Amino acid sequence: LARFLNREPVQARSPTLTYLLFTQLRRHWLPTAGVAAALVVILGMGSYSYIRVSNERNAAVSERTRANVNARAATLAATHAERERVLAQESLARSLKAQGDALAETGQWVEAKLLYLQSRQIFLGLKESPMEADLGLVQAYAVAPPPLIQFVGHTGFIS
Repeated sequence: LARFLNREPVQARSPTLTYLLFTQLRRHWLPTAGVAAALVVILGMGSYSYIRVSNERNAAVSERTRANVNARAATLAATHAERERVLAQESLARSLKAQGDALAETGQWVEAKLLYLQSRQIFLGLKESPMEADLGLVQAYAVAPPPLIQFVGHTGFIS
């Protein structure tokens, strides 16, 4: 009876492990409560840290995905802009050649040669065949060859 009142196991039978554990916990309830509170705090802090790290990782993954999408869009935009620039340069070269053709038809061969040369330079810069401009230049040089001599200090062509 004294053992029961002191919350110790009664010797009528062999005590089970759970019985021994609960009797010890009831006897030492204040330290047990402190340890339980500490465990709850540690588990709470661990859960909070895990959730925070998980959210940061998810945010980093979504930011990386967004950056990849933006980089892909920028690359496509740059490619499109480069294609548009090349098309504009080709259009300019063909326009200069057409202007040279118009000047050649009116007999202004010197000015036509300059336009053909500009057109040729643009085609060469684009790494395309300057054949269109070269044909105009051949015809221009056949009709109006360059001067045989240029005088020092003189600017422009001598006709």
